Parts: sequence; structure tokens; C-alpha cells
Amino acid sequence: MSRFQELDEYIYETLLTITSSQNLCKYLKYATDKETNPLSMSDLSEEERFSLIFDRIYPLPKLPDEKLVDAASYVTVYFDNIEKGGSQYFKNSVLVFNVICHLEKWLMPSKLRPNQIMHEIDTLFNGKRDMGIGGMEFVRSNFIYVNKDFAGYSMRYRIVDFS
Repeated sequence: MSRFQELDEYIYETLLTITSSQNLCKYLKYATDKETNPLSMSDLSEEERFSLIFDRIYPLPKLPDEKLVDAASYVTVYFDNIEKGGSQYFKNSVLVFNVICHLEKWLMPSKLRPNQIMHEIDTLFNGKRDMGIGGMEFVRSNFIYVNKDFAGYSMRYRIVDFS
């Protein structure tokens, strides 16, 4: 039968994978100006990286509120399009990453922050097979407009045959 209760475990593993990336965490933590590269900032401790969960990394489709005064960047992650897979015990799904950045923080030296965040996510997840959720394959990315201050991209990864 289906094992929807395992979705929480997979999301938790996804959060741990995200926080394992020093570069990704720096892009989220350090809201630098367009002249400063966040990667030049101090490395984050494990505790600092974990503290980004529910501050800058959300395991749900949360969007920044228009009243938010913090010019920051966020990543949300959740499952979507869960459907029957190859047998009664497996399902196919899409893992969605929303990369949302304050428009004042998009520009970095010779780079755009959302593109660098997406690169780090893709490096961590595209082709990944060791999370117990089957193979992961990049499907597409779409621009998302959140409000007058925030915009970004929604990245979708197809997951085949998770139990």
C-alpha cells in the first residue's frame, strides 16, 4: 500500500541535504549588497545552518508576506503531483523547490542570487538516488512573481518510484 507517512522523512532528509551545503546556506543567510559576494563571508557552523530551517528554508509552500521588512532570500520545498507509479507499492511525484529572493538582493558581483541558489540546489539533487525516494531528475524551472518586493523561480524534480 501507500506510505504517505514517509513523506515527512523524505522532506527532513531534503532539509538536511540543503543545510549541508555551505554555499547554499551563505546565499540564504547573508543578505549582502550587490558589491559583496556572500561566499566571501564566514562559514556557518552546523547550528547556524540548521537555524535556517523555518527562518529561510521552509518544508511547506510558504511565501514571504508583503509586510515583511527583511530583504532576504528563501527556499521552500514540498511534494506535488503524487501519482501511482509502476506498482501498488511505488509512486511517482515531483519535489518542488521555490527560490524566492527580495528584488534588492538579486544582484551580486557578476551573478544573480536566484541563479546561484538554483545551481546549488541542482548540484545537490539532480540525479540523486540515495534518499530512499527513487531517482531524481530535473524537469523544469518557472519564474514566479510573489509580490512587488519578491520574485524567484520554482524548480521541479521528478521522483520516480518512491515507496
